Amino acid sequence: MGEASIDSELKERFASVNAEIEPDVLAELQSIMRLHAIDSQELWYKWESYKHIQDELERENRSKAHVLSSNKRGGATPRSANTGDVFGIAAFNDRENAGVEVEVLNHHLQIAEPPIAPYPQPRIRLVANSDIKKLSYKPMAMKLSEASEILDDRIDEFMGLFQEHHKLDDSQFGSAASKGISEIIAVGRIASDSLEGKLNTSSLVLETSRRMGGVTTSAPSALEAHIQRLRSDPDAMDDGSDPAPLSILLGAGPYSADDNLDFEPFHVLCSQAADTYADALILTGPFIDIDHPLIASGDFDLPEEAMAEPDSITMSTVFKYLISPALNQLVASNPHITIILVPSVKDAISKHVSWPQEPFSKQALGLHKNVKIIGNPMILSLNEISIGISSLDVFSHLRNEEVLGSQPKDNILARLPKYVIEQRNFFPIYPPSDRKNLPKAGTREETPVGAMLDVSYLKLGEWSIAMPPFAKIVESVVVVNPGYLSKRRRGTYSRLTIHPYSMSEEERDSKTMIVIRI
Repeated sequence: MGEASIDSELKERFASVNAEIEPDVLAELQSIMRLHAIDSQELWYKWESYKHIQDELERENRSKAHVLSSNKRGGATPRSANTGDVFGIAAFNDRENAGVEVEVLNHHLQIAEPPIAPYPQPRIRLVANSDIKKLSYKPMAMKLSEASEILDDRIDEFMGLFQEHHKLDDSQFGSAASKGISEIIAVGRIASDSLEGKLNTSSLVLETSRRMGGVTTSAPSALEAHIQRLRSDPDAMDDGSDPAPLSILLGAGPYSADDNLDFEPFHVLCSQAADTYADALILTGPFIDIDHPLIASGDFDLPEEAMAEPDSITMSTVFKYLISPALNQLVASNPHITIILVPSVKDAISKHVSWPQEPFSKQALGLHKNVKIIGNPMILSLNEISIGISSLDVFSHLRNEEVLGSQPKDNILARLPKYVIEQRNFFPIYPPSDRKNLPKAGTREETPVGAMLDVSYLKLGEWSIAMPPFAKIVESVVVVNPGYLSKRRRGTYSRLTIHPYSMSEEERDSKTMIVIRI
């Protein structure tokens, strides 16, 4: 890549809006790239991670100051709202570079233009490809024997896949724990030789199972039916032209700044979905974050109407009065939008404390029927598009546990999703990272919740975000990390524009199944 091209990329990623990057700063960035043998994209990702660490340190200091002030007041209970700025931090509306695009994948595709009026009917048919009922298991009832069987079954399953793909005989497999002079193939889990150790090149072991010793398909008729339904929008032409692309917005919690529970970023995202008449809005938790300093201390404000019966206030009440109104207003503005909520193990309103996680109850939240609450994780079909969703920050755990023997050719944001895809599980790590190695929380103890795995039910996480936001194509799968919607005075979300598949006349007349790579 030429020097002019590198300069252009650096200016695009690091320069502020309506401002030029200074020559000495540009030279320093180029020097860092040469010194560490990285490209401009990975340098930008590392800079974003560094800024995230700085944010965590400032959050920690604010949290300690708030804990001290809370101790002086004695009891901490919800009270009616006031407008005081507790920490003297600038307002959310004063944030810089609002609405600026951080990253775009597939520039050549046109972004969906908002219609002149709301669509007369929903353009998305939602189907769950995972069994939600199986997520309603009893947490904290794990038996060691069950957990061991689940881990062994996973190893045996991958051995079967490996054997079938390479057409191997049973005799070619053996136990890595047995001594011998013959060459064997051993399949197992890479682990550390210490229970509390972090994976590293000098302390790796291969855990085998005890038994060994220690795509999307669609028929043409279905595609045609969806195309006809999509053409029912007000912008569609009568000449058989393609329908408008689907517009889907993605957001990930937390949804409010650390110093208040105004949920301003959340309201901005809902306004975007209303103004653009989005077809779907997918939101992953936490919604009421147990690591939020005010939630953790219990010292926060509620609207006057929520204080009619203060003794009956629960976290569902907080959700009903602080989050539900924005979603209901969105449905009123865009009546046929599909809203999907995904819980998190950090959600204060969820009674299911482990992952995989069942949906939280919708009954007391005052939500419109257009709002669907699903499990965590879950695989959905939005028309012909299969989407796998999980709110668990698996990339932070993978980054902490990654072991590399040499300098990798690809950057970390391409490697991490590949681990998830290749191992066919939303959380392919056991045991998970130590909570002390994860970003600190805003609570007094500062230790985050962590993965909260229930090993007996890890199979529910199989395939049928302390990371910067990104969008990449990995192993023919579009991987999107929308980033946190609220991170101090800034945050990010993602917009997906899905264009209709153009079928040939031969495909339209065909009665056979068509397999399409996306």
